[in-house]
Amino acid sequence: MLSDKNKTEQILEYLMELIQTGQMPPNKIMPSQHQLMKRFECSRNIIAAAYKKLEFLGAVYSISKRGYFVSENFHNLIKPLSFLLGVSRQDGYEIKNVDTLPDW
Repeated sequence: MLSDKNKTEQILEYLMELIQTGQMPPNKIMPSQHQLMKRFECSRNIIAAAYKKLEFLGAVYSISKRGYFVSENFHNLIKPLSFLLGVSRQDGYEIKNVDTLPDW
């Protein structure tokens, strides 16, 4: 069984792929927590943690009682986020922990 952390990473990878590939354009509502709970067979807390990380990074924004939506300026953030998320055009997505930020 996958740990909660691995499930969160799996969900982040899935959601980032939806955004990056254009399947979820700016201002489009993201999959509901309930849909993701069924797809990944996990608790609402794990889904909420994944969405909170994306919201913190500026990839999505939330509207109370409606859900999460793709941020309009997200594609401008891809380059800086690629460092934090380990995004590679060739390799896809790999979420990694970062202890220190680079000197840009």
